[in-house]
Amino acid sequence: MPNYAVINKIREVSLSSNNQYIHTKVFSEYQLQALKDFFGSNEALYARKINIPIDKIVALSRKHDAWYDGDTWLDIVQQHLHGTDWNDAVFDYCESSLFEKEFPAPGARGYLELTSYNGLALCDNGNHRLPAMICWLASKYNHKYELKDVSVNLIPFDNQYMKTFKTFYSDLTSSIYLFIGELKDYQKELFDVTTSQIFFMDNKLYALSESAVQLIFEKRDSSIDQIKRMFYAKEAKIYEAKKKQPITDLNDEHEKERWIEIPNYLLIKLFDDTWFNNTYLDEKDKQ
Repeated sequence: MPNYAVINKIREVSLSSNNQYIHTKVFSEYQLQALKDFFGSNEALYARKINIPIDKIVALSRKHDAWYDGDTWLDIVQQHLHGTDWNDAVFDYCESSLFEKEFPAPGARGYLELTSYNGLALCDNGNHRLPAMICWLASKYNHKYELKDVSVNLIPFDNQYMKTFKTFYSDLTSSIYLFIGELKDYQKELFDVTTSQIFFMDNKLYALSESAVQLIFEKRDSSIDQIKRMFYAKEAKIYEAKKKQPITDLNDEHEKERWIEIPNYLLIKLFDDTWFNNTYLDEKDKQ
């Protein structure tokens, strides 16, 4: 008979925990990569044996493998992990040095690997074990508990873009939509900008440069869908002329890739980057 004693113990302890981090939403690699594309990035460092606080881990890869949109860490553990035949060695693994160490469970492959985008960490390998580890350790200790000796790709964002945006956003509480990609010439003329760092928030459209945030469009009842249509008005007219039919919806797959919603929660954690900056500088000195 399959043994579920270990995963059931993790579930039981997590359900009775007062730690709120296990109730936070898990994000996807696409949102972190969108932030990287928006701010720009410097040379990545591959670091080994990094200690990383579990609350710096915000995202999993391979969505729909072990998790779905809107899931929290606790949701994943309670609803999606089977944990078949996990044994007590799992608990020792969670608190041990993780460098090139296999997870002691049937079918587990490889060691835990992360990518940290300016302090927002994504799980590259270990999607099934990591939610269980986070729920167990946050419940047993707290969300500041550090995983030991993890292999991490460290990707810093452009410092000047970050500084400018951080100053602008410091007193705001809204989520934003990032435009990802290069603006076409007619779009730059339409909005009178030279940068492609464009974002939408609170009925307003902004352009970010290294020195300032510029308000380029404001309308009291504007929505992200209206902004999208403004951006693709010329393409819509060309398409309409070719197809001889009206365009009612521009939400195709190509368009969806250009606008990514970033919740306020992620931005706040992005700006809390002391751990990342110290770690990156330390590793750069070593290499």
